[in-house]
Amino acid sequence: MCHRWDSVADYYQFGYVMNFCPLLMLDDGGKNVTPADLLISQPALRPLRDLCDAYLACVVWLYRPELVITLGNYTEKRMADVLKLTGLSGSVKTIRLLHPSDQARSHWSGTYPSWEAYADAHLTRVGAP
Repeated sequence: MCHRWDSVADYYQFGYVMNFCPLLMLDDGGKNVTPADLLISQPALRPLRDLCDAYLACVVWLYRPELVITLGNYTEKRMADVLKLTGLSGSVKTIRLLHPSDQARSHWSGTYPSWEAYADAHLTRVGAP
């Protein structure tokens, strides 16, 4: 945000950042576990996904954004489902960026020196502010 909007404070005049899942989950080795890492097809994990969807729906309904930038395929899918659920799918533009995780690094690292450079180039290419 600092590179694209001069400062985080400048960005927060018109933007908002949130995690799809506001919980911190770690595996036995202390590595971050995301909802996308979990097998949501397991019935016991569906309530977690549903709670995260409800949280996201509340934020989207409250703020009514014109543009949403998602990080990764999983959050893009969840956002699409939530926008349908809230009836806002036609009024919110969604842009997907690759996630800055090590798993996605190979998709942008050959072209860009950093994830920030990739994100800035992609946002410029699609006409984001």
